[in-house]
Amino acid sequence: MAGLGLSFFFAFLSFFREAEMLVGPSGILPLEDFMQRLARNGGDRDFVPGWTALFKHFQNWPTLTWLSAELVFLRSLALAGMLAAGLLAFGVLPGVLSLSCWLLYLSVTVAGQRFFYFQWDNLLLETGLLAACLLPFSRWRALPAHFNGVAKTFWGFLLFKVILSSAMA
Repeated sequence: MAGLGLSFFFAFLSFFREAEMLVGPSGILPLEDFMQRLARNGGDRDFVPGWTALFKHFQNWPTLTWLSAELVFLRSLALAGMLAAGLLAFGVLPGVLSLSCWLLYLSVTVAGQRFFYFQWDNLLLETGLLAACLLPFSRWRALPAHFNGVAKTFWGFLLFKVILSSAMA
């Protein structure tokens, strides 16, 4: 749990520092232009950020940037992710925070476009979702001793996944 929380924390920190240069208004691949293209492909004339856009397009492009493509919003997503990841590292509500980190990092990954199409980004997303399915949603203290079997299965799956993905690449 601590390792997953730290991994998410540093991934969000990296995006926080690089967001402006990568997908900011004057970045390499501006997010506003990308969201305009996605909205047009979804049948809209223009990208109008808000809850309506989120509910309409989230199924095809799962990102919270349907609410806003502003740099301040991107950095807010990264800060929220760092906070959730920090709490996850300390074992606070592990299931809820794993799911939160997964959703926030999925949003960052879609918003980051080509810069987040790497194996380690996908592995972090898969690990976060798997952890959200396995970890308890209501614990504030250390996990019980019988959780070790689940943890061994979890790490075994990840090791298999890394080896298989590396072999395929």
